Amino acid sequence: MKKKVLLNLPSEKEPAIVSYQGRSRQAVIIGVDTDMGCALARSLCTVGFQVIGLGEADKKADDALAEYRKSDYATFGVPDECNLVLYCHDAMGDADRHVGILETLCRELAASRTDANQVHVCVFTPASACAAARRIREDTALLPHSLRDMVCVQAEMTLHAWCFKSRMTIIPQIIRHGELYGVEGGHVASCLRRAASGQDLLIPGLGNQKRTLTHIEDFADAAATLLKDDFPPSPINIPGEEMDIIEYVSPIADRYDLKLLMSRDCFSEELPWGVGDCALSSALFKSEFPSFRLRHSFQKWLSSNYQAAVR
Repeated sequence: MKKKVLLNLPSEKEPAIVSYQGRSRQAVIIGVDTDMGCALARSLCTVGFQVIGLGEADKKADDALAEYRKSDYATFGVPDECNLVLYCHDAMGDADRHVGILETLCRELAASRTDANQVHVCVFTPASACAAARRIREDTALLPHSLRDMVCVQAEMTLHAWCFKSRMTIIPQIIRHGELYGVEGGHVASCLRRAASGQDLLIPGLGNQKRTLTHIEDFADAAATLLKDDFPPSPINIPGEEMDIIEYVSPIADRYDLKLLMSRDCFSEELPWGVGDCALSSALFKSEFPSFRLRHSFQKWLSSNYQAAVR
């Protein structure tokens, strides 16, 4: 849909009215059968998007989807009127294919689109793939610490490369997130599984490294709030609760009556040894969307999760 906006153009003394291709309310999610893809589908539908989901499962995971297609990711068939694609393929579960699938997607989009029909392609980068700092800003350098981090960084770089190769037909939309909970993967889920099996929990050193924890539903709601804008900022950090590792691991150990053991070694793919502070600064997000509020608290979620597990 064509829209108009007032812009200050180079060499022009006065702002000019410029036409541009506005965002449609149709979105395609690649990997809609993942925890992230499913949560994003629900949130996008809530804010008014019509969502087409592609996944490898035999049937769609959520009734909110307008359409579900089982796919081997060899072709995608993104509709011409759709100018938002979210890439939610599981980098942890299938690292070998992660970048290759995105490459195929970008090649197909570049061949079928023109500069008058741009498409925003969204990828999601974990905070652990950024250079450790007390506060990780949007302009912080990337520094992968694990296989998952590495392929996520490769995906981000691949998308930027295709932006130039397609002459800005493909627009990168980079969303960075912290530790997600309420999902099957990630460090919180890893600790819960370990605790449920009766194993003592390991923390790196004193466990005083900072993390940003975000419930999967809050993450998806924040992303949907961002993506419904015509000109969303990129990259952008998704907000959450800032906590030390020991602050969220210790309550899990207490609830299962387990010990906390300090480790100097890598004990999980989700939290490799050597990673320092991974707390995201969400100042940009909060300034762009000041009315957004997190709906979940980690401590309350853990309490309800534990009660459900023991009933």
